[in-house]
Amino acid sequence: MRDAVRIFLEGIQPHIDSYGENSLWKVRGELQRLKTACGSTPRMKDEKIQRLIEKLLSMNEECYCFSVDVRSKLSAESYNKLATLFDIGAIGAIAGQNILEGDIDISQIITGVLSETFVVLGSLQYIEAWNQECETIIDENALRIYDMFWELPREFDRGIDDDELEQLRDGLDRFFDEIRDRKVAQDTRIAVIGQLYSLFAKIYLNRLLALLKGI
Repeated sequence: MRDAVRIFLEGIQPHIDSYGENSLWKVRGELQRLKTACGSTPRMKDEKIQRLIEKLLSMNEECYCFSVDVRSKLSAESYNKLATLFDIGAIGAIAGQNILEGDIDISQIITGVLSETFVVLGSLQYIEAWNQECETIIDENALRIYDMFWELPREFDRGIDDDELEQLRDGLDRFFDEIRDRKVAQDTRIAVIGQLYSLFAKIYLNRLLALLKGI
């Protein structure tokens, strides 16, 4: 089984920091191969490993469909400029790294990943004109990202008291009010959603890699 894990690690390594459509295809293929290998090996039939693989496949699909939907509504030039911002590099790197390492601090999520994101990206002006179809894509994917934030404390088994719950709810509501605010540039909001998909994919991928390395 170590060979299957080694092949998986080698296969995803070139794509671990890139979430363009080609990389998403490559990562999906590696996940499907690992899932098949796990099904035939008793040691790999670990509930956590199986759940993380399924979670990553689902997230991979959502991220890919988001990218395809955006691409279908924009000119090639506008999409290519936006797609360069979907990778994790431009998003609140310090706060993002804390989350990747398992340090789920609610204040970091709000003041770091959320609050800094719009500041980092600013008004990009990559989309030529306001686009109603893009607005629908933003609304649908914002809802998915919103739920992903709420899943983080449960994923990391982190207890949250009532005050922290209120803080998390208030911070998320303020952030997603901006995501859904049509006065904020569409390209900014699309880029933020793309980067958040990348961030969450990397969080769960890191969780899976930690489990695989322990086998």
